[in-house]
Amino acid sequence: MKNCYWMWLILSLVTTATLAQNPLDPKLLRRADKLAHKFVIVDGHVDLPFRLKRRNFRLEREFLGIPLQTDDGDFDYQRAKRGGLSAPFMSIYIPATYQTEGGAKEFADSLINLVEGIAQAHPDKFALARTPAQVEANFKKGLISLPMGMENGAPIGNDLANVAYFAQRGIRYITLTHSQPNQICDSSYDNAPQQSPGHCLALFVPQVHARLRAQHVR
Repeated sequence: MKNCYWMWLILSLVTTATLAQNPLDPKLLRRADKLAHKFVIVDGHVDLPFRLKRRNFRLEREFLGIPLQTDDGDFDYQRAKRGGLSAPFMSIYIPATYQTEGGAKEFADSLINLVEGIAQAHPDKFALARTPAQVEANFKKGLISLPMGMENGAPIGNDLANVAYFAQRGIRYITLTHSQPNQICDSSYDNAPQQSPGHCLALFVPQVHARLRAQHVR
C-alpha cells in the first residue's frame, strides 16, 4: 500500500503541475479524474462531525442533505465521490472551552457516536476504517472510509488510560492541543510561559498504535 501512495503522490504532483500550465485541456482533466479514482486519496482533517454537532444534526433529518449532499462546508458524499476522495479523516474537534468547563471526554464520545451513526445509516456509501487494510477494502467496494483523528487532546484528561480508550473507539491520531494550553502541552496560539508536561503521553501513545500530531503546539 505504501508504494501505491507514493505512486499516486508522484502522479498527482506531475498532473497538478501540468494542469496549472494548461488548466482547460480536456484531455488532462480526464487524466486527472482517472488518477483520482484509481488510487486511494486520504484527507487528514475534515471538520464534518463538529459542524453537524453544532447544528444539532440528527440522522433521521435527512432532508438537510448532510452528509449526502450539501452546498455548505467542505464535505459531503456526492462531492467526495465526484472528486475521488477515498478516506477523509473525520476530525473529532474539541473546543478549548471544554478544558476549563469540563466534559471534553463526553463531547468527544458524542462526536465519535455521530460518525459511527453516519456509517451505520448509510452502509452503501460509508464505512468505518481503523487500518490501511480496511481503507483499501472499502475502496474496492466503492465505499468512502471514515477514519477518525482527535483535534485537541483535552479528552485524555489526567488519565493516560484514555489514550487506549479512544484508540479502541477508532481514534488514530491525536493533535495534542489547539487554541489554548492544556494538560498535555502548550498552544502556539498562546503566549503564556510553557507549563504543560506532555512527555508522558508521547511515551505512551505508540503503545496503543495511535499517532501524535504536532499542529498548534509550542
